[in-house]
Amino acid sequence: MIESFEFTRLGGWRVIDDICPGEGSLESQLTDLGFDNIPKPDIGDEDCGMRVQVFCRLPEADLVSERGHAYLIKVEMGIRLNAVGVPNLPDLLALLAEVTPLVTTISLDYHRQAEDTGWTK
Repeated sequence: MIESFEFTRLGGWRVIDDICPGEGSLESQLTDLGFDNIPKPDIGDEDCGMRVQVFCRLPEADLVSERGHAYLIKVEMGIRLNAVGVPNLPDLLALLAEVTPLVTTISLDYHRQAEDTGWTK
């Protein structure tokens, strides 16, 4: 099970029932849930231990899901995977403003340390 949250500017973060209750990985369920399976944007990277990917609802799908999410955000933190439902563009921009500086800092620090030490995964 993927731990699921909802984010709104006014309500902040709250735990919700599993966004992807089906079998298989989140990626394998995206199209069935009405979302594009290619993330745009894709912030951070797998190597650094934190990555945030935004999946938009497909135009041919209902504009909002049964839970009212226009965007599905995949957050990888180490080996943990979380899904975040976001209802609209202003909420998405607020979420990205909250997490992008952290993800960018972690990614830059990881790559700087890897370059300084010659360490590779």
